[in-house]
Amino acid sequence: MIGGIVPETAPVPAYEGLERIDWPELPDGVRDLAERLAHCLEESRRLAGLPPSVREEETLPATVESLLQRVIEAPLRFGVQPMTHERLLTDASLREAVALATRVRASRLWPLSRLLYLLPDLEEIHCFRSDRWVVTAGGRKALLRTTGNPFAGDEEVIAFFRDRVLGLVGVVGATQLNDAAPVAEATVGGIMRVIVAIKPAISGDAGVQATIRVSSTAATRTLDDYVRQSVMPPGVAEFLGACVHGRANLLIAGGTATGKTTLMRVLAGMIPDHETVVVIEDSAELHLEADRGDGPIDPRTGRRQPRPWVPLCINLCTVPAVLRQDAGITIRDLVRAALRFRPERILLGEARGAEMADVCTALSTGHDGSIVTIHADDAVLAIERAASYAMESPRFGNNAASYELAKRAVHQAIDVVVHLTHAGSGARRVSGVVALGEAPDHVVEVYRMSAEGSLRRSCRLIGDLPPRLRTRIGPWLGGPEVPYA
Repeated sequence: MIGGIVPETAPVPAYEGLERIDWPELPDGVRDLAERLAHCLEESRRLAGLPPSVREEETLPATVESLLQRVIEAPLRFGVQPMTHERLLTDASLREAVALATRVRASRLWPLSRLLYLLPDLEEIHCFRSDRWVVTAGGRKALLRTTGNPFAGDEEVIAFFRDRVLGLVGVVGATQLNDAAPVAEATVGGIMRVIVAIKPAISGDAGVQATIRVSSTAATRTLDDYVRQSVMPPGVAEFLGACVHGRANLLIAGGTATGKTTLMRVLAGMIPDHETVVVIEDSAELHLEADRGDGPIDPRTGRRQPRPWVPLCINLCTVPAVLRQDAGITIRDLVRAALRFRPERILLGEARGAEMADVCTALSTGHDGSIVTIHADDAVLAIERAASYAMESPRFGNNAASYELAKRAVHQAIDVVVHLTHAGSGARRVSGVVALGEAPDHVVEVYRMSAEGSLRRSCRLIGDLPPRLRTRIGPWLGGPEVPYA
């Protein structure tokens, strides 16, 4: 079951293995009021004369909350009946339902906002054509039924992405979508990342295909949240917390959509507020300057005050080539530029090439406590993958001796590798943690997955960890033993 909607018991043979759910709708009890409030917001936008923007969409929850407060203070002005007004005053759940429905209806991304904001734990949306949509939420996929589908055909879907999504002011990336530029890939602030393809870039009977990767919600803010979600045992959470506080360099590894970025964000949220952090990404996903949603309560208003994941954060992002002879600004360029910002820590959102060599140099020369993500099938293979990427740098040759040098550079830079995977149910899990010594053959398994599928401690004593790591994290652990998983 996804998003609290009961799936059909008998799947259609063509989609065997996929749940089938409805397109979410605005709840009947609040739809009329939400429509009225959305109309008020639309009128305010028209009078302001401002173009639709990413910033407007990102601040929509606060805008709706402010409007709802005005409704409560002056109900007759908005045509709200006394009984409804009384319920808004006394029923917090009703206020939340009205606020959410108003946000959905007033969104510049309507009708896609029905999926974006009404499906809990939404991760990805896939459009295979106008009448075939698949969503991934909570690690599970579901096919959306055609009943309730707001799009009548592929042309409507194309127009929606071209005008309503890519046309928002503040969207970053390749935003042109036409016959001459049939593939668009862009980041819509902290809301989502989208890639859309139309003919002639796609074949078959579909006129449009798209994938939307939804930015992770703040439901996971701390390592304790991971423990409650059974992503990792308490001992592993304690160990990783000591790594952040002790300024160990971390490599987060895993496959696609295993939660590498989310774990990086949570760990970054543990960095002391006075430290400057430089974030380097191919496309913006971390958004560490955003509100994490658990700030202190303002005693005057009763609302939470904004609290960023990292207050002193510098965000760097690649720039695609504009001309054939122009290489644009690459990840490697940004790694070199990052050092000029004088950061205490560097966060690299996915190493995938020669920049790994520059990262290793930076991590070995005074930027302890940095974090890098990488694609790999397990924790040990992540070390091999990182060394292979480092070898793509001109400073290493393409031979066995150079590989050993590249692997040594990785070992001298990285202290701990954390691997994430999907469990059989589709839920995310930490599947292994290894520690690296400075010698290329010094690898210590700290936690490993047992045959029963549970994470177990493999290294009992802190004294058995590599010297550099035990010096860094020892003071942050409560005794001589590695925390029990």
